[in-house]
Amino acid sequence: MLLHPTYAFEKQARDLYNTQIFYQFQQLIKATGRYQANEVEKGKVYMIYKSEEHAKREIRPRKYLVLVDLSQENYICICGRFQKDGILCVHILRTLIHVDVGANLTIHNVIVLMQTTLDLVPT
Repeated sequence: MLLHPTYAFEKQARDLYNTQIFYQFQQLIKATGRYQANEVEKGKVYMIYKSEEHAKREIRPRKYLVLVDLSQENYICICGRFQKDGILCVHILRTLIHVDVGANLTIHNVIVLMQTTLDLVPT
């Protein structure tokens, strides 16, 4: 299992997830480099989209809104990947990195974050 830990939570995820899920999580972390983040509303709403270079071949580039409550460490993305797959989406990961939470975020916080996110999404 190849590990290029940039964030503390990546090392911890290796120990928590099975190999297949960890590989998917690691690919998402790697993919964050293809995305850019714009702060729509300070500390509350971020727009995540592929950089111009990576969106060249797309006919209609997509933009994703991530809703943030920093005081509660709640993050919700409109893509719904976490609700579908149980893994944080690249958009939330990019937001965490953008607001400089990623370097200090532990896997425990990620699990709490994922659970909180699930609790906030209406069923």
